[in-house]
Amino acid sequence: MKKAWVELNIFSGRPDPGWEIPLEQAMELYKEAISFPATDAKKLFEGLGYRGFRVFIDQNDEQRIICTVFSDLVKIVSGSTTQYKRDKERKMEKWLLLSAKTNIDEPLFKIIEKQIL
Repeated sequence: MKKAWVELNIFSGRPDPGWEIPLEQAMELYKEAISFPATDAKKLFEGLGYRGFRVFIDQNDEQRIICTVFSDLVKIVSGSTTQYKRDKERKMEKWLLLSAKTNIDEPLFKIIEKQIL
């Protein structure tokens, strides 16, 4: 099934909020992400609190693309390939923040907004 959705990585002990986005927009984000300059593999933040966004793109039943975005780091997993990219202007994270505005409650949005902007 072709679909795309975003997950905000924020909670521990309860499910993280998630929402669908149009597949076309997700593919545009993916294409932009792969155009960013490559960077060394880095471990993403795994502590408590805001840990970024994950974008899931299902193009067909066999392949899922997962883009994890935190600060200026974008980790792209497609099949058995993993790439790390640098988004120095944090465009993807800011776009995902805006997509969250109508999908999460306002107090949570404000917390995330303070950490990104």
